[in-house]
Amino acid sequence: MSQSADKPPLDFDTLAVGDTFGPLDYVLTQEKMELYRRAVSDPEAAFATIASKDYAVLLRTRYDLGRVVNAKHESRYSRPPEIGALIRTSGRLADKYERRGHRFIVMETTSRDGADEVLVESRTTLMLGTPKEAA
Repeated sequence: MSQSADKPPLDFDTLAVGDTFGPLDYVLTQEKMELYRRAVSDPEAAFATIASKDYAVLLRTRYDLGRVVNAKHESRYSRPPEIGALIRTSGRLADKYERRGHRFIVMETTSRDGADEVLVESRTTLMLGTPKEAA
């Protein structure tokens, strides 16, 4: 993504478990909600999933992600945000490990509304780059 091209590459060796990211603040607009409702062909749909991919935005604030593969994603939704709601997402690097020649990082994020109520908690495992023996 071009917005991260001027950032250093995401580097497994320099990332530290416990590194924090954010907060990332944005508002759920009526336009965004209508776009979502059209995409899912449901004029009454609630946009519960809006914050589930914020881990990537948080990482891109510091790093050029390069080649990453989403290996696993878990989200727990408390409730959908309301139109006009402030959404604030913060994250942390929860783990990093190597398995079968691949390097993985685990990001945990929490998104809250303007009243500091939890909207969604997510845990995402990303596989970085190519297998280390091929690098």
